[in-house]
Amino acid sequence: MEEQELKNIWKNSSRTEDININASQLLKDFKFGMESRERIVRRRDRREIIGAIIGILGFGYSFYAYPNLISRIGTGIGLVALAYIVFKLRNNRKSKLVRELFLPIEEQLSYQKQFMVNQYKLLDTVVFWVSAPLFIANTLLVWGISKSDQSRPILEELTTKWESKLLTTLVFVLLFGYIGLMNKKAARVNWQPLINQIDTILNNLKEEEK
Repeated sequence: MEEQELKNIWKNSSRTEDININASQLLKDFKFGMESRERIVRRRDRREIIGAIIGILGFGYSFYAYPNLISRIGTGIGLVALAYIVFKLRNNRKSKLVRELFLPIEEQLSYQKQFMVNQYKLLDTVVFWVSAPLFIANTLLVWGISKSDQSRPILEELTTKWESKLLTTLVFVLLFGYIGLMNKKAARVNWQPLINQIDTILNNLKEEEK
């Protein structure tokens, strides 16, 4: 065997060993980060679903408490939006994606990546499917309340004057805008690094197979 061939074999074997070590460490780090994120997702989903159910009860009360058309349109939008939030959170659970426990590592990682991409999109688009519809619902509810609703004890003191309605609307803008921005930041900070990490692992595994 030629000396150059021996050098190439040694060089390639060292490279393969480095790839194996790197892939193993990346998998270990990724697994730790993924388990942490999954616990956060489960706690978040429980908290958000409970909050949505409470919100549904609140809008349900408002639907009958404030019978004028504008408020009822707002409460109707709120009920639909909150029901959709519950559906969307449950529909993005990992169990919907991972059904096989004994898949090749590449396929398991691909499923994990799809779950993470779904979670990234979920948070990144909160402004469209949470903030916007709930802002519209609450704003219509408040602007629809009139002096004829004075027999109803909730919200009237704050929302019967147009100045109070305007101030409340500005508060809603800040509140739901903040929710949207914080979720976009969470998508970027919590999920994008893991997506990048899993891409690196998959690339290393492909290099190892060569």
